[in-house]
Amino acid sequence: MDSQLWTQATSARVREPGDRGNGVLVAQGEGEIADLAHLLEVDNDAEAFACMCTGDLEFVVHGPSTETLVLHLDGSLDQDGQRPLIRRAELVWWLISQRLVSPAGSRLDREFWGLAPNVEIVLLRQGLPEIVGRFARAHWSVRTRSRTAYEIVGEWAHLLLSISDDNCVLSGLVVPDRQTRLREVLAELELLP
Repeated sequence: MDSQLWTQATSARVREPGDRGNGVLVAQGEGEIADLAHLLEVDNDAEAFACMCTGDLEFVVHGPSTETLVLHLDGSLDQDGQRPLIRRAELVWWLISQRLVSPAGSRLDREFWGLAPNVEIVLLRQGLPEIVGRFARAHWSVRTRSRTAYEIVGEWAHLLLSISDDNCVLSGLVVPDRQTRLREVLAELELLP
């Protein structure tokens, strides 16, 4: 990736492919631009390739000239050829924390781009319907997976509530800086032992 593009950049926005609007401002100023450039660094030693899709998100970088970088959610960035991202997992968390994609959105349903679950919490032993009801009343999205498993989704979490060894276990993905908030929510819902 052209380092001059980033050193001369004044701002960066994200938009849907094909959208010719302004998009959402995600970086402005030297520090934010540098952080974004770090997340979008590609493996220049990897052989460039091309696919037939239009990509999933576009980063529009403004500076002396305007350049568009196309992000593919398979973990690659297209700028004069598609190359794999070096920090794919970090970029995923950043996109979620910026509310540009949601753990519940279709883009991340593809097994969260290979991210491993980062939370597993044993809850007070109660009936699953009661626990699920508490989440629903707190405006979390709840979907039945089976008689003993429910998918629970919030703005910054995608979780599975299931029974394991006679315990109710909440496991899944939470934006790393929101793990403390998840425990606070569980305490508010009176679900922690």
